[in-house]
Amino acid sequence: MREIFKVNGLQIGLLVIAVLAILIVLLAVFSPRTFVRGFMRPILEILYRKRVVGLENLPQDRGYVIASNHVSWIDGILLLWMLPKNVRFVVDGANFNSRIAGYLGRAFDTILMYSGPKSIGRALKTAREGLSNGDVIGIFPEGTITRTGQLQAFKPGIQKILKGTNAAIMPVWLEGMWGSVFSFSGGKFFFKWPTQFRRTLTLYIGPPLEGDTPLEQVRSQVQSLGARATIEQRDQFPTLARRVIRVWRKKGSKIQCADSMGTEVTGRELLIRVLALRRVLRRDVLDRDESTVAILLPPSVGGVATNIALTMDRRVTANLNYTVSSTVMNHCIHDAGIKHVLTSEKFLSKLDLQLDADVVLLESLKDKVTKWDKAIAFIQAVLLPAAVLDRVLGLHKVDKDD
Repeated sequence: MREIFKVNGLQIGLLVIAVLAILIVLLAVFSPRTFVRGFMRPILEILYRKRVVGLENLPQDRGYVIASNHVSWIDGILLLWMLPKNVRFVVDGANFNSRIAGYLGRAFDTILMYSGPKSIGRALKTAREGLSNGDVIGIFPEGTITRTGQLQAFKPGIQKILKGTNAAIMPVWLEGMWGSVFSFSGGKFFFKWPTQFRRTLTLYIGPPLEGDTPLEQVRSQVQSLGARATIEQRDQFPTLARRVIRVWRKKGSKIQCADSMGTEVTGRELLIRVLALRRVLRRDVLDRDESTVAILLPPSVGGVATNIALTMDRRVTANLNYTVSSTVMNHCIHDAGIKHVLTSEKFLSKLDLQLDADVVLLESLKDKVTKWDKAIAFIQAVLLPAAVLDRVLGLHKVDKDD
């Protein structure tokens, strides 16, 4: 009898594994939400850091609709991970036709909406019933993933869901996913190298809005949360001048600037011109302690080059509104402490302005650009490593709040 019941360590291990496998299968079948959360949470914890701001704004006494920006393919999964209650998203049913997607949808009571009017009606009815029962309904009012990282126009679906309910609208902003492989940064999804590991994701939750709040105001509240996110996350953004150097170098032979007058320049050409202009302005026009310089130019290649040249010289550019009167413009010039206004003779001749500052015509600077200026500008733009060029121009001293 002892021989019959004698087992070794390997058999015990296999038995434990078999029992665990059975329990996992039972959990996956009878409690899919717990199973999926238990599977996904450690993966998300490894890939991302999360921070939630405004959790206290979530209502405890009624249902509400989460209205969020939409930056990536996994925004819904991330919101389910970051919010304390289950979110029943209203989604395009065509994206959930596969077995895995269908299983995930059922696990979280996702509301599938297809293109037919009957399906849309059923989805709206289900969402309203959920709100009446205190559920959290999720929707991306933009209707699609942003291609630019910016908030798009809102579609009226959220108002249709809220019709006849006393539910609140919760504006939220998910910050940190633009630039990931799941976003459209770089002009494509998925097939690109990730730019960060363990991104910090921050979910900003605004105060609740009443269900009859106009759509434009809902969007405005979401946008304001995005503005707050940008301010608080500004450490992650490069300064303009340093970013321009790297982008124009990378796109060296491709057109990077064009205007309505037919001027087109590549990244390399524009960077060389900007660096040469910076040298001339610094040497022949501007005082060393002159921090703010005005620009009076229309939207043009010249306007871009002048703005960037001054920025690379660590000066503040003040672009003057050429549609106002001389009195208003001179008031602005006085308030900003401006000494020089950079403009073009051709453009200024079309305006009837009398300016209380030294007017510098950019056409007059062409003869002051020496061969040495061009040679140094070429070396800086093409040959010098970007990090070294940053230090040569003093851009490493520029603070994010300058």
